[in-house]
Amino acid sequence: MLKTRSLQPERLDIETPPPELLERSYRFLSFVNRRLGGVGATRSAFAEFSPRWKPSDRIRVLDVASGSADIPAALEQWDSRLQFTCLDLRAAGRVAVVGNALRLPFRDGAFDYVTSSLFLHHLSDEGLASALKEFDRVARCGIVMNDLLRRARLFLWTKFFTLFANEFVRHDGPLSVRKAFTVPELLRLAAPFPYLKTRVCFGHRVILYGEKT
Repeated sequence: MLKTRSLQPERLDIETPPPELLERSYRFLSFVNRRLGGVGATRSAFAEFSPRWKPSDRIRVLDVASGSADIPAALEQWDSRLQFTCLDLRAAGRVAVVGNALRLPFRDGAFDYVTSSLFLHHLSDEGLASALKEFDRVARCGIVMNDLLRRARLFLWTKFFTLFANEFVRHDGPLSVRKAFTVPELLRLAAPFPYLKTRVCFGHRVILYGEKT
């Protein structure tokens, strides 16, 4: 079942749940990001980059598919030099720009970095290639993309962990693992951007990230 990626759409990709269910789904994802590696994975990349920043720098970051923008909020608390602009298909919370990740409404080099979390697995291989081109175009310095790894152990943990969650999380959580990439798949699709590399992090997370020379 996990040898190849599932291309089945998640319910949140094709349905608009009632506001209270959407809010509960965002709260669940925020908990997962905070406690099970989401924030830590993206932070580890910026910890690698930050020694090259000056104390007075203002680091402009575009976060794509922000959802509730919990990771940008956590990273701004971690380092006050980081200033996030949040983009999503839905207007919610801190989302300042409603737009399509494959056609970003920004000029070339508009931001220092572009980030995303739990977004890549929503894309086809072709969609990921297109997203990488757009992220690379808009990012002056680098990219940090944080997602799940397609692993049997994570699939089983997710099935158990979402057992008593709401119907959208219960359906989409395990499916997200089935839709996720492996490290070799990510590296193959990122080959046109040689500055990008991978790191496997806590919580069966992987980051595809790097800085331009």
